[in-house]
Amino acid sequence: MKLTFPFSFALLFSATGLAQAATVWSLSDPNVTAVNFTQPTPGIGHEVAPGIILNRDNRRGLYNSATEGIFSFLNSPGGTRWAFASNNAVGASIEATNHTNLTFGVWADSLGGAGNLQTNILAGPAVLHLTGDDIYLDIQFTAWDRAVSDGGQAGFTLTRASAPVPEPSSSLLATIASAFLLSRRKRR
Repeated sequence: MKLTFPFSFALLFSATGLAQAATVWSLSDPNVTAVNFTQPTPGIGHEVAPGIILNRDNRRGLYNSATEGIFSFLNSPGGTRWAFASNNAVGASIEATNHTNLTFGVWADSLGGAGNLQTNILAGPAVLHLTGDDIYLDIQFTAWDRAVSDGGQAGFTLTRASAPVPEPSSSLLATIASAFLLSRRKRR
């Protein structure tokens, strides 16, 4: 059976759409974001990706201020799952590049529950899974403020991998060059 060009081209594109792989943002990439929220602003927070804004209230954990108004032990931050050393096998490499071998869960559970948040969050690296976009990224908390009794926001500091800046492909550059040359010819 001979396939015509349009049919085989469409088949190629439909097949590639089925095999979407997860995206990984690694700290080994040059794209790192450091955040220090000593006084996070209610409803603002740190935007990791569209729809995921990490924030913290005065005494508990992180929540997604894009979709949640306050932290909940059951599911906060919404749209995320976490892998810390405390919810993975001893010796597991806690890195985004190793996401297929890690166990992910809700933020508080992944840290070992309410009594362990302060201790375990600073114990080592973590991997954050942005479930809606299937992105795995390296993240490390370097400071976690104790509860604030005056009703203010408790702070946190973190370092995380950011989206790699894509380099333009040679085909994209060729298309841009062709468009430029065509526009110059039309002016003459």
